[in-house]
Amino acid sequence: MKKLIAALGLSVFCASCAVTVIHDEGINRFTPDSPDATKPIYANMVRHDDTLYLAGTLGFKPDTRELGDGIEEQTALAIDGVEATLARAGASLADVVQCTVYLADIADYGAMNGVYKPRFEDNPPARTALAVAGLPLGAEIEIACIAAAPDTDD
Repeated sequence: MKKLIAALGLSVFCASCAVTVIHDEGINRFTPDSPDATKPIYANMVRHDDTLYLAGTLGFKPDTRELGDGIEEQTALAIDGVEATLARAGASLADVVQCTVYLADIADYGAMNGVYKPRFEDNPPARTALAVAGLPLGAEIEIACIAAAPDTDD
């Protein structure tokens, strides 16, 4: 598996699952190895060259699929999830160059920003925040990021 990923110039990180990579005529599919057909098919982070692409992260309480209570807790938990995912690649929040914040209710913008701002205050990334019609599992926020990948000696 590692040789296949290296040959493709990609690395795949999944914080909570094993991942299978299928290469078919230039299309790379990253799928969690799970017998549960209801789980979405994606990798929560993909490395391509010197860039890390993080899938949207919801505000789950640690080691559960239970969302935090309210926008502030969900924002903090989502950022904690982003930070944990980055750490698996040897990166940190300081390496984030862009975030997209999806809000179920744009009225939560101020409360979200109150939690978000201190976490990125020293090195703020470019950011887009927008309201959407709905988020998975009734979440109030989802955060997707792009980060610079640390050098590796693979």
